[in-house]
Amino acid sequence: MKLRIALKAVIGIYILLIAGCMQLGLSDSSRTKLYLLSATAKTADTDSAAGLAPQMNLGIGPVTLPEYLNRPQMIRQRKGNKIHASDFHQWAEPLQENITRVMAENLSKLTGVKFVHPFPWRSSIPIDTRVIVDIMQFVQDWDGRITLAAHWSIIDTKSKKTLKIQHSAITVKTANNTYDKMAAAMSRALAMLSGEISDSLTQVLNAGPRKAN
Repeated sequence: MKLRIALKAVIGIYILLIAGCMQLGLSDSSRTKLYLLSATAKTADTDSAAGLAPQMNLGIGPVTLPEYLNRPQMIRQRKGNKIHASDFHQWAEPLQENITRVMAENLSKLTGVKFVHPFPWRSSIPIDTRVIVDIMQFVQDWDGRITLAAHWSIIDTKSKKTLKIQHSAITVKTANNTYDKMAAAMSRALAMLSGEISDSLTQVLNAGPRKAN
C-alpha cells in the first residue's frame, strides 16, 4: 500500500516537472521577437534623380557577409573580441537576403530605375549593370554604435568590365540601446551605403559612351 502511494507521488511529481518544462519552453518561444531591416532611402524627385534610364535592368548582388552574421540571432559586439548573440531577438529572415532586398529597394528609390533585381535573378533577365557588395563588418557595439564597412564594385555585365571599386565605412549612433533602435539604425546605415552607390552609378554610367538611353 505504501509502495503504491509512493509510486503515485513520484508519477505526480514527474508529470508536474514535464508540464513545467513545457510551459517554460512555450514561455521562451513567446518571448522571442523578430525584426526586419527596411528601405529608408527617400525617393528622389525628377530634378535630383540619378539620371539613369528608368527601364534599365540593374542587379544588386551577390551580397556577402561574415559567417558570424549568418545566423538568426541579432549580434552585438562586447568590449574586446567577444560578441553576444541574442536568442530572444532574431531576424525574421536570413540577414543576407534581407540586406540584398533592402538595398535593391533603396537603389530603385534613389536612382529612379524601376527594375532593380536582387541576386539571384532569373537567367532570362538581361542585366545591364550589377553591383557586388562584400560586407566586412555590420554590427552594433555595446555603446549603441552601428559600424558598416563594405567593399563594393560596379560591373558592366555586357563587357564584363569593372567600372568602379570602392570602400565604404559608415557609422550610425542609436538613440538608445534597444534592438528596435538597432534594426532602425542598421536600416539607416544601409540607406547611406545605397546613397554612395547611387552617386557612383550616376558618375560611371553617365560619364562616357556607355550612357544608357
